[in-house]
Amino acid sequence: MTSLAERTRDRTQQMAQGTESRTMAVGEFLLRRLQEAGIGHMFGVPGDFNLELLQQMEDGGYLKWVGTCNEMNASYAADGYARLNGMGALAVTNAVGALGAINGIAGAYAEHVPVILIAGSIPLRSIERGLGMHHTMGDGTWDRFLGAMAQVTAGQTRLTPSNAATEIDRLILTAWREKLPVYMEVPSDIAYLDIEVPAAPLVLAEPPGDPERLRSCAAAIASRLSAAKSPAILVDLDAGRFGAATTASPDGCCEIITSSSWRSSRSGRGSISLKLSRGSMSR
Repeated sequence: MTSLAERTRDRTQQMAQGTESRTMAVGEFLLRRLQEAGIGHMFGVPGDFNLELLQQMEDGGYLKWVGTCNEMNASYAADGYARLNGMGALAVTNAVGALGAINGIAGAYAEHVPVILIAGSIPLRSIERGLGMHHTMGDGTWDRFLGAMAQVTAGQTRLTPSNAATEIDRLILTAWREKLPVYMEVPSDIAYLDIEVPAAPLVLAEPPGDPERLRSCAAAIASRLSAAKSPAILVDLDAGRFGAATTASPDGCCEIITSSSWRSSRSGRGSISLKLSRGSMSR
């Protein structure tokens, strides 16, 4: 999960990039940020709580809509898209829509695939007034689906006019950095509300590392490998997820042995090993 310190650092970096802002509707800002994150298609199923957002997407031409037969199909389609594109997104309606997508989202969580699940949800004014609404449990509670999604996502939020500008960026960055799905609810009555948002584009960047912790970690790894009689490193699918596959074997450091039985699978397990020489441990 993203820590408070990391969130503060993100805001500081954004301020350093410039303090210029502009006015945009909440829904349009969300769609703009998805586009800036490299997402070109939105999968999903229309429902009365996400129609405003989908109308904004069509009017603004931000993303290409790909409708699916049901929400579970949308979640798996977004998962596959993310594996090829880097990140995926889907839009569903409140409650039944989000729960229909939870199988695919749980799979993305297990396999470290960054998918952004956007659920059009109950109007904020209905929540504030305690009004009975369809697509709810009918017991006056509003956070049950946020709680359900907390088990299989790295970040969750319900957007409001006051938090949308920061929460949208936080969740997109969380998905990208942690390679895990996130969940955001967009109340249907705020999609067209104007708010102040950053004028600068979203930058997908890793937070600064801690040099001391990095040195300590590298020393511990080198110590264990040096003490091993026949050291080997098993490289799993996360090397690809985090873009480390091309740097897993520095030139001259080790020999990559790829099993002939290697195949991509839903388990995310691979049989690639790195055989290291004694000489490489002294570098």
